[in-house]
Amino acid sequence: MRPNTVLLNQVRSDKALGFAGSIKKLLMPMVKQKMSLGAIATALNEAGRTTVRGNQWTSTQVSRVLRRLEFK
Repeated sequence: MRPNTVLLNQVRSDKALGFAGSIKKLLMPMVKQKMSLGAIATALNEAGRTTVRGNQWTSTQVSRVLRRLEFK
């Protein structure tokens, strides 16, 4: 591995966790309503919320954020 790989991976992980925390309040009610991952992605897109990279949400991205927040 390159010398900075571990450090850069940690920085990316920290950024992802921070972003996930910033949308946790939006996700909690949807999870409690047992909405599907696709339905959550659609709701986020319709609300104008984008991913950390500025893209539209997909069910896979929702799944990863929920896993990061330990919902699943």
